Amino acid sequence: MRIKIKWISGIVIPLALAAALVAKPQPKVDKKAEAKEGAGVSKEGMDNPVGATTPAEGGMSETALDEVVVQAESKVTGSKTDVPIHDTPASIITVPKEIIEEQMAVDMNSMVKNVSGVNPQLGGGYGLADSYTIRGLNMRFLRDGFSDGAAFNGYMRTMTDVESVEVLKGPGSALYGRNEPGGAINITTKKPLDHAHASVEGMTGFWNMYRLAADVGTPLVNNQLLTRMNAGYYKTDGYRGLSREIIEVLPTVTWKFTEKHALTLDYDFRNIKTRPDNYGILFDKSNNLVSGSPSRTYYSPFNTAEQTINRISALYEGKFNEHFKLRSTLIYDDRSIAMVRNASITVNTNDTVTNRDARVQNDKIQTVLHQNEAVFKFNTGPLAHTVLTGFEFEYAKMNTARDSYKPLAAIGLSNPYPTESDYKSLTKTQNFDRLVELITTSAYAQEQVAFSKYVKARAGVRLDHVDASDKGIGTQPGNNTVQERTISMARDLVSYQAGLVYQPWEISSFYGGYSEGRYIAANTEAPYLYTNPETSSQIELGNKLSLFKDKLQTNLAVFRTTRANYAFTDTNGNVNFLGGKRRTDGIELDISGSPVAGLWIIFNSALMDSKVITESTGTGVNAVDLHGKTPQNIPQYAGSLWATYQIQSGLFKGLGFGGGPTYKSAVYVDIKNLMQVPGYVVADAVLFYKKEKWQAQVNFRNITNEVYYTSPSFAGAMPGEPFNVIISAKASL
Repeated sequence: MRIKIKWISGIVIPLALAAALVAKPQPKVDKKAEAKEGAGVSKEGMDNPVGATTPAEGGMSETALDEVVVQAESKVTGSKTDVPIHDTPASIITVPKEIIEEQMAVDMNSMVKNVSGVNPQLGGGYGLADSYTIRGLNMRFLRDGFSDGAAFNGYMRTMTDVESVEVLKGPGSALYGRNEPGGAINITTKKPLDHAHASVEGMTGFWNMYRLAADVGTPLVNNQLLTRMNAGYYKTDGYRGLSREIIEVLPTVTWKFTEKHALTLDYDFRNIKTRPDNYGILFDKSNNLVSGSPSRTYYSPFNTAEQTINRISALYEGKFNEHFKLRSTLIYDDRSIAMVRNASITVNTNDTVTNRDARVQNDKIQTVLHQNEAVFKFNTGPLAHTVLTGFEFEYAKMNTARDSYKPLAAIGLSNPYPTESDYKSLTKTQNFDRLVELITTSAYAQEQVAFSKYVKARAGVRLDHVDASDKGIGTQPGNNTVQERTISMARDLVSYQAGLVYQPWEISSFYGGYSEGRYIAANTEAPYLYTNPETSSQIELGNKLSLFKDKLQTNLAVFRTTRANYAFTDTNGNVNFLGGKRRTDGIELDISGSPVAGLWIIFNSALMDSKVITESTGTGVNAVDLHGKTPQNIPQYAGSLWATYQIQSGLFKGLGFGGGPTYKSAVYVDIKNLMQVPGYVVADAVLFYKKEKWQAQVNFRNITNEVYYTSPSFAGAMPGEPFNVIISAKASL
C-alpha cells in the first residue's frame, strides 16, 4: 500500500509542478474525437466539445467554448478535465436532457432507472429524500462537480434546472474526497445563455398533481453579463397520501469580464414539504407481504418533513494560455430539516402491529467549501500530458437532535387504520442532541497521459486531513447510555486511482482501472461520529463503443467493488460496531444515442452478485453469521429500455411516440434473507407533438396497472404507483 502511494505521488506531483514550466505547443486536437461522451449523448449531435450547447440552443459556439471555459468542464465527472470520457478508464454514464424531458422525469427516482446498477433504497431516504445504491453500495450526490449534501436525511431533487445527469461508478475519493464506495450522481445544471430566452411549462396528473416551471434569461452589459432564472412549483397529494410540495427559485449570473475569464454566481433556494413513510406494506409473521390493497397505510397521519435549502456558490474559471487553466470555487450551503416519522414496529402472530412510535428530529447543517484547481497541458517528446492539481478546504457543522415517543396504539395488520393525531402526550425518550463538526484540508493531483493515439493512462492520488468532533448528549462506541460526551478524532486519509485505455480503432476503446477510497462517514442519522474511516476499492474492465458517426454510445463493464469497515451490530450486541465488509461482482451494459434522425434509444442492464463478507447480527442463541448473505435491496438483475421516434417530415412532422419497460428481480428486505420483495416488469409510454415554439406531451405510467414494489423498507416494501397519466405542455419565445 505505502509503496503504491509513494510511486504514484512520486510521478504525479512532480509532473504537476513541472507542467507550469513546460511550454511546448500542443498538437491540433481532433474536435470530433474530443466530443465523445460515453453512454450519454445529445440529440444535437456530437460535434461540440464536452459540455457545450449548440448555437440553436443559445449556448456559446464551439469557437467561443475553446476560448472561454464557462461550461467546458461541467460534464466531465470522471476526470475533472476536458479529456474525453472515451479516453477515461471508468464508467461514466450520462442521461441527457432529451430523455429527462421525454420521460417527464420530474424527480430523481424517475431518472435513475436509465442507468445500470442504480437502485433506490428507502433506508437513507424515509420517503423524504433521494437515496440510492450504485453497484450495490452507498453513493453520494454532486452538483456541478461539488458536494450536494448527504444521501441520509438529504432532500428530494427535481429536474427544474437540470441540463443532464451523470453517474460515476465506483469509488471516486481520489478526486472528490468523502466519496461513498458505490460512486456519485452528478447533476449538471443549466447555465446562462448568450441570448434572450423564456419558456414556461405546466404539468398535471393523478392524485391532484400539478407543476409549473419557468426558465428565463437575457444577456446584459454588451453580452458580458449573462443571466438565467429557473423557478418551479410542484404539488401532489401523492399515491397512498404521500404528499409533496416543492418551491424552487434558482437564479444564475455569469460575468465574462474578458474573453478568457468568467465568474459565475449561483443561488439555490428550495422549500420542500413531504410526508415520510418508512413502513410501506408490511410482512406478516410468515415473512410474506400482507395480501390486499397496496394503497393501505401504516404510517402515522401526523408524519411530516419540511426542509429549507439555501446554497450560494461563486465559481471563477480562466484560461491563461493553451497550457494552463484555473478554477476557484467558494460555496456556502445552509440546510435545515424538521421531521416527524415512525421508526420501530413489531408484527405479532395475532394479526396486530405494536411497538409503534414517533420519531422527531431536527437538523441544521452548514457547510463552507473552498476549492482551487489547475489544469496543465504539455508535451514531453511524443507524450501528451494533462495534469490536474487541486487544494480544498471544507468546514461542515451539523446540529442534530432526536427524540422518540412511545407507545402509539396497536393497529390491525390486514386492516390498518392509524388514527393518532398527536405524539406529544406519549412517553418521550431523548436519543441525542449533538453538534458534529468536520474540518477537512485536502490536496490532490491527477496525471492523464497519451502515449499515442492508441494508448492513454491515468493516475491520481489525494490526501485528506480530517479533524472531527461530536459533542453533546448521545451514546458512544461501546456504551449505549445516553449521556453528555465528547468524541473527537484526527486522521490522514489517502485515496488513489490508476487506469489504462487501449484504443485499437477510432470507434472502440478498452479500459481497465483500479481505485481505493477512504473517508469518514459523518451524517445526522448515525448515533455518533465514527472515528475510523470506511474504505472502498474497485477493479473494473470495460469497453466503450462510438457508433453511427458518434451518434450511438455504448459502455460495457465488468467490475468488483468492495466496501469495508462500515458499522453493523455484532454478535455481542455492540450496535454500530465497525468492521463490516461486503462485495459486489457484476457486469453492466449501457447504450444511448440517436443512431438515425428522429430515433432515440437508451438501454441499460446489470447483472450483480452482491454478498456480505463480514457481518453478524443478534446475540447469544440468536446470533447469526451473515457471511454469504445478499444485502438488502440489491437485485440480481435489473434494467430498462426506452425508445422514441419523432416524425421528421410531412403532414405529421413533429409527432412522436415511444416507451419501454423497466425490469427488476426480487430483492431481500432483511439481512437474514428471510423476507423477499418480488421482482417486476413495468412499462411506460409517451405521445408528444413538438413545434418550434411549443410542444404538448402525454406520458402513460405503468400502462398495465402492475402491482409492484419499488424498494424495501425496514419491515415491509414500498408500493409503486399504479396506472397514471401525466399531461404537459411547454411554450417558449
